[in-house]
Amino acid sequence: MLSLVIMSSMERVFSGCVVSNVDSFVVDYTNDDDKSVSKRGVEITREDPGYEHGAFHLTDSFAVEYYTVNFEHNPAFFTRVDGKKLRNCECMFSSCYAKKKKWALLLEMKYSKEKNIKENAINALDELEKTKDILMERNVLNLDEYRIYFDISFPEYSHREPFQSFLFSQEDLLDYKEKHKVNLFGYNRIAVANGAYLNPA
Repeated sequence: MLSLVIMSSMERVFSGCVVSNVDSFVVDYTNDDDKSVSKRGVEITREDPGYEHGAFHLTDSFAVEYYTVNFEHNPAFFTRVDGKKLRNCECMFSSCYAKKKKWALLLEMKYSKEKNIKENAINALDELEKTKDILMERNVLNLDEYRIYFDISFPEYSHREPFQSFLFSQEDLLDYKEKHKVNLFGYNRIAVANGAYLNPA
């Protein structure tokens, strides 16, 4: 008997796209001093990897199904026809189902000295915005179907959360949301509320 496998648009577009309904952890080993570790790059796992410099944690207490996309495994998507590499964030999570709008979370992580949080947060936001622009230009995301979230994570400095406060006052944050149609977070833990919404954990 012939079995048909129906792939979602996310699975068609991105190599290594995985559906999950449990917690996810993200670590970027790229700048680790140990070369044997740094070559691992960005990794997304279902269990805490126990990395000494910390990890981002997406919690999913209600077993909501979502896609996991490691952009490091999809370099061609972020390469122009002339071969130039486009700037992008580490990864994306996106809910599989919702009654109206699904959520899509773009994550950028920074491992840096504490005194450089503001400077690196500015760079992180730029990478997130550029990633969103590319995803929308290529019809992966759109504002009719998705509620878009950005998260800037500094895994070593949870005591300095929320990291978006290094960029915006609360009033400016609301203005940013209105102008860009994006919910900006700055946490090392984000919770899946349901197929439509995310919250700081």
